[in-house]
Amino acid sequence: MEFKLQLVGNFSFADTLERTPTIRPFSFVQLLEAVNEIEGLERIRFTSPHPKGYGDDLVEAYGRLDKLCESAHLPVQSGSDRILKLMHRGYTRERFLGLSRSCVG
Repeated sequence: MEFKLQLVGNFSFADTLERTPTIRPFSFVQLLEAVNEIEGLERIRFTSPHPKGYGDDLVEAYGRLDKLCESAHLPVQSGSDRILKLMHRGYTRERFLGLSRSCVG
């Protein structure tokens, strides 16, 4: 059995949960950790993350969570810092390239 999480937009769901008093906030990596513990589940895959959601904790999770598929979907929108800034992306070309290098290992 495979668990596939489709994320639209970015990893801001934790911000929404903080405003919901009955639900304890959690990070995306904590969600992956919880799903990784499900009996009978063989693979975890996710798509469409925003590059700002890829912190060191997520990169590290690839090596630690045995059910997390070793693939990363990193959408490239521009190689120009000027264009990325005009698009309000919140990351630079160098940040994206550094992230790409850290995912490869």
